[in-house]
Amino acid sequence: MLETLQIREYEKKYAAKVAEMWNKSTEGWQGEVLHETEQSVLSSEESSAYLKLWLAIYQNEIIGYCKLSEYEEDKDTWYIDLLNVRPDFHGKKIGKKLLLTALQYSQEQGIPRVDLHTWDGNLKAVPLYKKCGYFWINYDRSTHLVNLIPKVLQIDLFSNFFKKVDWYQDSIRKIEVKPDGIKDGEFEYWTYSWKKNNDFLEIDFCRRGKGIRRIETQDYKITATIEKRKLIFGKKYKIKYEIENKTGEKLAIEIASKNIDMIKFDYQNSFEVLDTKAIETEFFIDKIDDVINEERTQPNVTSEFKINGKSVLLEVGISPQFPIKLKIQKNDFLFKNIENECWFLIENMSDKNIDLELKIASDGNFSFKNDQIKLNLKGNEKTTLKNYFTFNKADKYQKEAEIKIQNGGNVFTYSRDIEFFARTITDKTAVLNRENYSIINGRYYLVLMRKNNKNAMFFGNGSEDDKGFYFPLPSLGKPFNSEFAQKTPKFISSQNENSITAKIIFTSEKFAQAELIYHFELFQNGILKMKVEVDKKNWKDDLEVATYVWYPKKRTTFFIDGKIVEIPYDNPNNENSLWDYDKIEENWLMTKNSDDGSNLAIIWNDDFKFAKADWKNVLKLNIPENTDKFISKEVTFFLDTISNITEIRTLATKKKVENIPPKPFTEYLINEGNPFVQDNFDVNIRCNAENKKRGKFIISSKSSKEKILEIPNEVKEIKIPNIELTKLDEVNLLNIINVDKGVSKTSSLVFFQKGNEKIKLHKRNLDNKEILSASNNLIEISASKDFAPTIFSMKFKGKEWLDSSFPELGPKSWWNPWGGGIFFKYSALRLQTILEEESKFDFAAMTDQFGNNWEGISIRTEYRKNEKMRGRIITQYFLLLPNSPVIAKFVITKNNTGFRSKFRVINMNFLKADQVENTYYEFVNKNMENIRVQGGISEISYGRKLAKFGGLNRNERLYFTKPLMTDFVNLGANAETILANNSQKEFVENKEEKIFKPGFIIFSKKDIDKNSLKMLLHLEFKKN
Repeated sequence: MLETLQIREYEKKYAAKVAEMWNKSTEGWQGEVLHETEQSVLSSEESSAYLKLWLAIYQNEIIGYCKLSEYEEDKDTWYIDLLNVRPDFHGKKIGKKLLLTALQYSQEQGIPRVDLHTWDGNLKAVPLYKKCGYFWINYDRSTHLVNLIPKVLQIDLFSNFFKKVDWYQDSIRKIEVKPDGIKDGEFEYWTYSWKKNNDFLEIDFCRRGKGIRRIETQDYKITATIEKRKLIFGKKYKIKYEIENKTGEKLAIEIASKNIDMIKFDYQNSFEVLDTKAIETEFFIDKIDDVINEERTQPNVTSEFKINGKSVLLEVGISPQFPIKLKIQKNDFLFKNIENECWFLIENMSDKNIDLELKIASDGNFSFKNDQIKLNLKGNEKTTLKNYFTFNKADKYQKEAEIKIQNGGNVFTYSRDIEFFARTITDKTAVLNRENYSIINGRYYLVLMRKNNKNAMFFGNGSEDDKGFYFPLPSLGKPFNSEFAQKTPKFISSQNENSITAKIIFTSEKFAQAELIYHFELFQNGILKMKVEVDKKNWKDDLEVATYVWYPKKRTTFFIDGKIVEIPYDNPNNENSLWDYDKIEENWLMTKNSDDGSNLAIIWNDDFKFAKADWKNVLKLNIPENTDKFISKEVTFFLDTISNITEIRTLATKKKVENIPPKPFTEYLINEGNPFVQDNFDVNIRCNAENKKRGKFIISSKSSKEKILEIPNEVKEIKIPNIELTKLDEVNLLNIINVDKGVSKTSSLVFFQKGNEKIKLHKRNLDNKEILSASNNLIEISASKDFAPTIFSMKFKGKEWLDSSFPELGPKSWWNPWGGGIFFKYSALRLQTILEEESKFDFAAMTDQFGNNWEGISIRTEYRKNEKMRGRIITQYFLLLPNSPVIAKFVITKNNTGFRSKFRVINMNFLKADQVENTYYEFVNKNMENIRVQGGISEISYGRKLAKFGGLNRNERLYFTKPLMTDFVNLGANAETILANNSQKEFVENKEEKIFKPGFIIFSKKDIDKNSLKMLLHLEFKKN
């Protein structure tokens, strides 16, 4: 520890030093390039909702940073929002001191739990976190750690123990760099242990309920046990308390159970224990209203124990269940007065076979074709039943379904409230249900997301991607806070002729019952108007409102510093760190929504200041001290409504600005769309209707003779037959030059040589590992069932292009374990989870729509052990054509879950031509600028259809394409890796097998652009 180190709370005077700390922390964040300034830190911290922010100061420099915030995901929890120690001060125990400061403050404030999140590959920090009392939860979607030390130190029973024992220094808990937890049937426990001289204490916490279920000291041991965690409501269950007295003297025990939520528990007793005693009693689970969220704190079966007069709660976390899970799935947009499809997703939550009778009630608006359903379900069986319903007007369906379950001679009946919303493309309505409050106008909607009481808002368009404006939890300040996360606001709606309105009212406890009121008006053309009202009530000082805004930043444009400035979404740095928000001169922004050309836009007014707030933006509103009530002017959000910058500037500035006309386009096709050729081929040219003069087309290639063609004005499409080939290279470019009125526009199409040789498929053994390889004389790919379900090697002309840890797995960068290579996986799964399932490796053959026969390697993984993934089967394909420099890669996925489900698959590609620092990726952004990112530092780019990878010492480049109609490509480099990934998502019916669209890898010395590859990108595969 540095002797003069000080821990102080953040003040504005430290902003410049904090910026300097972040800019010197590149190494600590995987080489990420940061561009913080004094102003950007001031803006971000002033707009952020946090409880405390501590700085580690040494010799007038900021070397550490710890931000503590309220945790919106769970009750009675805070979390470490951000923790950083400058890399040149790692190992000096500064992180420890910052963490202990946050834990001590939480304990003093009576908060039982402090969480934090990190990344899987951050192994060097895990021992520090665990030594400070953190448990690592084994989640797929994140590395989530929970600290219950503040709760332990607040318990009366342990107060004397911790007067003699230091909870940090005297901990004897085993520290391992892996997720924590001891599994016992359906339960999982975390254990703290301390020992000093003859004093000993060990505590088990239930992972799900976050309560103590076992206590052991040198004098006694007390344990609470329930046989199963997932328990069906409406029944009694047994809980067992076991007490062991080690002292030989009488131990005085008092037990008083507690009724908490749906758990009814009435037991009281007092007695003395000389040696051992076991007590078994019953509790009852009353009817539950909704499915319990497995990732939040579960209900606890709770009793207060007094041991020789000192109290402690013994708690066992359970997960109350409905006898069956029932969900109705439907399409987003429906049609009135005709039959609409829906699907009943039903799961038997018992391990016993049951006979089920289900009665679905109709009302004056909704009517189901099959309103009485009878079926037999095996233990834990899932099934999907197709049904139909009609309705007269867009509205919420909410009725109780009558459910009868028979198991042998036992009959159990109950009713379950079922709700869903039927929306059309034209109607407007308001919906209030258990999860959300919404107003809907045609395809557009504004939803207040009440599930888990987060109270964030989203303005979307109901499309499959559903991209729009996300409004994280609003806040009053200063300081800003998250108090509204755990409250239910008032929601009032009304309808006008052309719009629907919502008034959302938040009441603040921290600011003397001041009310924050949002007025929204939603129109059917994708316009949302917002006013912010504040009634300060008894609050006399000034007050600020933070309305946070996030939007998909495909290509964001402002009028800034005297000009229109555009930063594309593929910019490798965090966009928020590049804007000087004080220089924004016009009150608007626009950003591209998706590749279909739709846009998002915002117009604000002088009441608001548009600023930076961490990863999001904020519209800040200041209410002066002498103003009791205030209502702002309108802020307008546009979704799919604004077509270009001219429109948004005209609306925002209320004056005419220069118009930017659209440009025409022309489409080309060769060889009937098949990009793999052996002989001569035809060329098709299709012109847009806007072209009044077709002009002259010059068609040329190094592999063909030049042809010149005049197309008559009235002809929109023409075929040029029999382009004669003179020479074929591995990668060939056909150039088509359109000359019209002295203007030449050149387009290129890529086509490939197709050989006649067979693909070489062979198996071999290396270091006791079986390896499958496929080769087409140019490319060789390899995989091994004894390693991981990946392609670990990809060689072009004998040179390796993949980054892999083969033959052994290990930690690297953000991941642990890491194997690298190329592979597909279901979203949010860690490699460790995938490795627990069985994968089958084999050779494979597939045919595309043009009859090209591809061969290569397949890897089939069937999920049986993972509860969430059980029933899913994914088969990865990596295929070659003879003598072609192209790899096709895709998956076939099968749904045996019992449910119609949305499957999201991610393709990971770890690439390395040479050493990381000698490898680069390159792409052309939306501004037609060529961007090159060299390995060794952290840069991230998005949204590209095509990326180029290379090595500084190599002639060939590797081109990576995303499949058609899929999400953007992520491109990333850091100090250790270069990664390209993209995702696909599809609904898959139960028992259906679906082929996902392929992506491709191309090796070429020639330059290739994304538009020249459109024929290749349209390839599809079918099973042989």
